Amino acid sequence: MYKLLLATRHFLAIFIALWLSLPALAETNTETAAPPGQFISLETNKIHLHCVGEGSPIIVFDSGVGGSHLDWINVQSRAGELTQACSYDRSGYGWSEMGIKPRTSDRIVSELIKILKIAKKEPPYILVGHSFGGLNMQYFARTNPKDVMGLILIDSIHAEQYKRFEDAGIEIPTMNTTRFLLGSKDQVTEGMPTKYKDIAYELVRSDEAVSSMFNELRNMHISTEETLNAAKMPDIPLSVITHGKQIWDNPMFINMEEIWLELQTKLSRSTPKGRLLIANGSGHHIHLEQPELILSEIRSIIGKK
Repeated sequence: MYKLLLATRHFLAIFIALWLSLPALAETNTETAAPPGQFISLETNKIHLHCVGEGSPIIVFDSGVGGSHLDWINVQSRAGELTQACSYDRSGYGWSEMGIKPRTSDRIVSELIKILKIAKKEPPYILVGHSFGGLNMQYFARTNPKDVMGLILIDSIHAEQYKRFEDAGIEIPTMNTTRFLLGSKDQVTEGMPTKYKDIAYELVRSDEAVSSMFNELRNMHISTEETLNAAKMPDIPLSVITHGKQIWDNPMFINMEEIWLELQTKLSRSTPKGRLLIANGSGHHIHLEQPELILSEIRSIIGKK
């Protein structure tokens, strides 16, 4: 996912999940590039799914707002050495077509379940979600507990965070303008290898991606309510990995780090088998900066060293 402009960029990056870090497969035009994997036809659109490895359980990755399967380039191939690992482009992102609106967690998870079924990717699943993708995976686990073997949340949205920020007097920018979303190419592609920057910048600026981002953001309150109203978290292994580097250093966001850590701790305690890990070397995009942390948790859940 990607950072935002000026003083608001770190704040929005986590709390409305707009930190797009999209490593690409090749230096080529996104309109003609053929991504790895397959296209799954839903009733209204086609979705790109990419799986590597073999076996069960199946690891399923979901990115934050604006992200795609490419977010997992530092993790997925290595996870595929352990078992089967699948990433995908949500509707409107990467190589997937636009989907039905509104884009809420309930709709997104319903589509993902259909995608996995059509592709014959049977449970159990280990769900891995980053930022808004983490909220989606919480909803998946709560509504389909028998299908989920474990859950890994990477700097994930907490369903109660917006109320907590409002109670603390922290204003959340919600203006639908690309001025808040897109900085320079260097800002948008920070942390990526140089050869991937052009295609990554092209992806995040597409009309389909921007439209999907806005719709997910406009309906974020619905997604958090859906998660809060779902069944409690199942009794499964849960790893909550959160950033260790300070994200908010602007006075207008005072106490943000404390509130964030408190909510991440609460999230880790939503099941008896949950635990909290601090990624001391990372900001929001831990899966790009410290992929070994995610891989270590995957190994722990499936019982491999």
